[in-house]
Amino acid sequence: MQGAVGAQGAQGVQGAVGAQVAQGAQGVQGAPGFTGSVGAQGVVGAQGAQGRQGAQGAPGFTGSIGAQGSNASASAPLWRHVTSGFQGGGQVFVGGSTPTASAAGDIWLDTTATGYTQNLSATGWTRLPNGVIFQWGTTTALPNRSNQIVTFPTAFTSVGRAVMTGVGDINVFGQASKGASIYNVTATNFTYMYGDDTSCTAFWIAMGY
Repeated sequence: MQGAVGAQGAQGVQGAVGAQVAQGAQGVQGAPGFTGSVGAQGVVGAQGAQGRQGAQGAPGFTGSIGAQGSNASASAPLWRHVTSGFQGGGQVFVGGSTPTASAAGDIWLDTTATGYTQNLSATGWTRLPNGVIFQWGTTTALPNRSNQIVTFPTAFTSVGRAVMTGVGDINVFGQASKGASIYNVTATNFTYMYGDDTSCTAFWIAMGY
């Protein structure tokens, strides 16, 4: 017959914790890696908007006034085409008469053109490029007489548009003048009457075209 199981023995004492091992030294740094290839160029950006226009510069100095021309008849030159059409380059002629053209592009500087003509005499005239003519002068107004005619230095193309005259007695202070009355104007002259008792110099100006 088996005997009874013996009692369990007591638990043994726990062993002590082992000492911590020191950390190892850091490893040597590795060599640098290879440089990568250059990337592709980026897309060009859109053009920027145009900047604002700069302020206008100050006006230049005014040139000096030229000397007055002589009292003799004067004319301003005018450029003309020698032929009716312009087809290309050609010669340039300078003169007072129409030259013989060798090409349709020839041009002529007409030194006798009527672009601006004048006669600056005491009794004279001036013609503007647009055709308007101014004329002026003096005449001796005979006393108590009508149908006195003054001929214009140059004829108008059409009847003069305005004629004025002023008269006065010479060396008679304070005496009223009866003046002159113009009653007819043509393209070549005007007619007036003068009712004073003494003759006098009359000054007139006319305008037409």
